[in-house]
Amino acid sequence: MTPPDYEYLRKLLKDHSGLDLSADKQYLIESRLLPLSRKCGVPGIGELVQKMKGGSSTIIAQVVEAMTTNETFFFRDKVPFEHFRDTIMPEVLKARADRKSVRIWCAAGSTGQEPYSLAMSLKEMGAALAGWRVEIIATDLSTEVLEKSKSGIYSQFEVQRGLPIQLLVKYFKQNGELWQISPEHARHGSAPATEPAARFLPAWHLRRHLLPQRPDLFRSGNQDQYLRPSRQGDGSAMASWCWARRKPSSA
Repeated sequence: MTPPDYEYLRKLLKDHSGLDLSADKQYLIESRLLPLSRKCGVPGIGELVQKMKGGSSTIIAQVVEAMTTNETFFFRDKVPFEHFRDTIMPEVLKARADRKSVRIWCAAGSTGQEPYSLAMSLKEMGAALAGWRVEIIATDLSTEVLEKSKSGIYSQFEVQRGLPIQLLVKYFKQNGELWQISPEHARHGSAPATEPAARFLPAWHLRRHLLPQRPDLFRSGNQDQYLRPSRQGDGSAMASWCWARRKPSSA
């Protein structure tokens, strides 16, 4: 890979995904894009770059997806979910008591463990959410992981990572060696009041159609963020409260 090709990829990845590679990460690009080059029928990364420069949006999407980090597990890092339950949601209930509805954005939702953890946390609140309409919108750059999210099917290894046994038994059904989240506990799309509904969308869809331009959402880089209710009358289709957690990349 030539230095100009690397600089082109650095800029493309930053523009399309926010991934900011340092000048010494060529090895990371090569380890992830050489298999993609072979899959696309070209001998190397240089030829892959030429296809992108030629306007191949399909190749660009595949490159961005190949560079994403999809590490995730249920109730990841524990503390953010405790903060969501004990601090964020009580304030949300007060701030939105007049309309009894809220949408929660789970950024970088990956294969679904974290948005489903949010849904289970909400279900566990019980009567506190009686009469409320709650929707979780999970987004990710990778369409492949979004499809797994929608299925709600996980291996024994995946459910053992962070998911308490009592919640596994309560919210999942076993099918052979796999576990699937029960439909009545994870609804996709519209749902009646008190039933948290999850939607899984490509990140570009949310950016173009649901959220105003809000670069402050990610201004602290890879750190976790908890955003207070917006006081701006921006007309966004997203409710005024966002819970955004940006995952650290391997870069």
